[in-house]
Amino acid sequence: MGHTTLKLWQDCYIKSSKQAMLEGLSIDLKRPTGRGPRFVILSAGSDQGFVENARLVYPAKKHTDGDLRNGLNPNFHPTSRKTVFIMDNASYHSGKPEKIPISSSKKEEIKIWLTSKGIEYPEKSLKIKLIKINDSVWSKYTTYEVDEKANE
Repeated sequence: MGHTTLKLWQDCYIKSSKQAMLEGLSIDLKRPTGRGPRFVILSAGSDQGFVENARLVYPAKKHTDGDLRNGLNPNFHPTSRKTVFIMDNASYHSGKPEKIPISSSKKEEIKIWLTSKGIEYPEKSLKIKLIKINDSVWSKYTTYEVDEKANE
């Protein structure tokens, strides 16, 4: 939708859009072509309150990374046991370090992943059986990059 209002002033003397055009007037609201700039928004708090100097707000660039490690982590209080991160939904904030197979993955990819985790399966299993095995264990192996960075 963009960042425009749906209200407009209307001139009662102009009777048609053709007349408005001939007089050099616009006939409708001009809508922006894009959604405008995006911003990265991060903050952190702990059992001791908000982390000092840990509020980050800056214009987003493609594949911006390192804000958690470089902006928030250095300011954590060493005695704080629990920290809460407040962040936007930038894709790299919820990225996963390991690609876990999904139902559209090739049968061989699922086999390789299951083997890498030490999960046994019948060698001549159909893909549907491998997917069921995968679905029963994937949550144990799902990690997020933001969690790994926070644990560092």
